[in-house]
Amino acid sequence: MDEGARRTQATFGRALRAVQNRVRRLAVGALTAPRRLQVPGSGLAFHVHSATESHRISNVDETWTIAWMRAVPPGSVVYDVGANIGIDSLIAAEGHDRAIQVVAIEPFPANFASLVKNIVLNRMQDRVIPVPFGLGRTNGIVRYNWANAQPGGALHSFGDIIKPRSGKIMAPVAHHQCICYRLDDLVKLPDLPFPSHIKIDVDGGELDVLAGAHDVLRDERCRALQVEVLDADAERMRRRDVVGLLEAAGFAMVADYGHKFPRVRDLQFIRK
Repeated sequence: MDEGARRTQATFGRALRAVQNRVRRLAVGALTAPRRLQVPGSGLAFHVHSATESHRISNVDETWTIAWMRAVPPGSVVYDVGANIGIDSLIAAEGHDRAIQVVAIEPFPANFASLVKNIVLNRMQDRVIPVPFGLGRTNGIVRYNWANAQPGGALHSFGDIIKPRSGKIMAPVAHHQCICYRLDDLVKLPDLPFPSHIKIDVDGGELDVLAGAHDVLRDERCRALQVEVLDADAERMRRRDVVGLLEAAGFAMVADYGHKFPRVRDLQFIRK
């Protein structure tokens, strides 16, 4: 091949790579472009990095949670424990006239990255505080087990990973060492507002979160909770234990909603 042919081939190769890179960027951009949350009355948009995130944005099944977040009185402080990519947190904060503050707690790295991006995308930086810690019975560095590696994924745990459909334990695909706080100690951090409302959805570790919140739950400023219970996990999470703990702290259960998985329920409580 002569020099002219080599130069022509090299030029063609560079042009082809440029076209391929542009097509790739356009395809990725189209697939991950922010999308509107499919919740009536909401103007929120969310980034999409995975099929799981796309499904979450398009199929919001827990309508009672949306209603609970929207019913939080103006001026309240909501702690969203297990915030995932931020749907419930941003629903609570949506609407300038409500003046709601939200502390969104999410220890899974991929979800936390999406959570922060979604807060910024919706210009909620002054209303939603993202926290990359977990909550539990003790303070320290704890192994955090991954059920999957997808943005928007769930079932990650400081303990065993429990399949909600079968109740069986599944092996983690990975793990990392994560900061874990007791809620009683987290609320003492400077400039962090105290919760009036708490939503806890941590896929089986809810009782551990409540056990680390002894003082918060007995404080009159804490007015209401929604707690997910996973009856399949007989060791850590039983409905009667959650109800008993919250009744002892001065709360009464006022609602009980079933998920599409028969063993998973959301219980709502208000202070007596």
